[in-house]
Amino acid sequence: MSKDDFALEARAAWLYYKGGLTQGEVAEKLGVSSVRVHRLIARAATAGIVKITVQGSITECVALEEEIKRLYGVPDCRVVPELPDAADPFRAIGAEAAEMLSTAIESGVHAIIGLGHGRSIASAIDQLPQLTPGGRLSIVSLLGGVPHQRRASTFDVIYRLAGKTGAEAWVMPVPLFADTSSAAHTIAAQRSIAETLRLGAESSLSLVGIGEVTGTASLIAAHAIEEDDARTLRSAGAVGEILGHYYDAEGHPVEGPIAKRVIAVAPKSLSRGLVAMASGAQKVAAIASILATGHLKGLITDEPTATALVAFANRVKPAKRKSASTRGS
Repeated sequence: MSKDDFALEARAAWLYYKGGLTQGEVAEKLGVSSVRVHRLIARAATAGIVKITVQGSITECVALEEEIKRLYGVPDCRVVPELPDAADPFRAIGAEAAEMLSTAIESGVHAIIGLGHGRSIASAIDQLPQLTPGGRLSIVSLLGGVPHQRRASTFDVIYRLAGKTGAEAWVMPVPLFADTSSAAHTIAAQRSIAETLRLGAESSLSLVGIGEVTGTASLIAAHAIEEDDARTLRSAGAVGEILGHYYDAEGHPVEGPIAKRVIAVAPKSLSRGLVAMASGAQKVAAIASILATGHLKGLITDEPTATALVAFANRVKPAKRKSASTRGS
């Protein structure tokens, strides 16, 4: 069997078993007949490619992973295949994050795992089976709650993951943003909150989402911050957000009133095991911003977003070099 045949089998199996597509949808996606898809999936199962997870690299995704690591300096990158527009946009990266979490939890390497919030993380938890941790495990919220998020809230994902693992759950029953900086200081000083923040900062693996600063941003939609706050952030150069902390295009923290009101673990304290998951054309600049901080140890995204990230880096970096050359002349 050629490498191309093996890659096609792996892709068909991934789309079917992990992507949740029907065989007809897989056929349309790959541009082959339904009969061939049936045979590809059957051969993948017979050959042992399909186990609990889908084994086998998909060439295009691996190439994108290596390019993003090279361009952005992130140690690890996982790119999952593109799913059709009609598919759940969070399912693919959620499946990859679930696989990562499953391995990490069962290995017993991590005593503390920190979680952020968002629909991608919620999808990952949904796709996890019941697990037996390899050692004592605490699941810790890395930030206060976000209103109107329901199943994507930090409280919900913490309790659901704890329920699937039997791990100890630590949450922060406070808002992500306090009304004032003095209120944030007072809340963070409360013993239970201070202890949760301390434990969160000790996480050896942290899984977070990435937010943008546009009108479609989840924190704006959830009214965690108001549009006036978002305009102030954009005026100050904010492009990307993790854990309620905002960064400009160069990866520098954006200071200001919002930064003093946030109740969350500082991303820079999580650098030894901080993994972000995000996808979507509207998030490309935000993802690049967060990658530029140097805090991430890993990124989970999908093919279209990864392709856009490569194009973004190749477009922006020559412009920076040209600007630097002009300044020096």
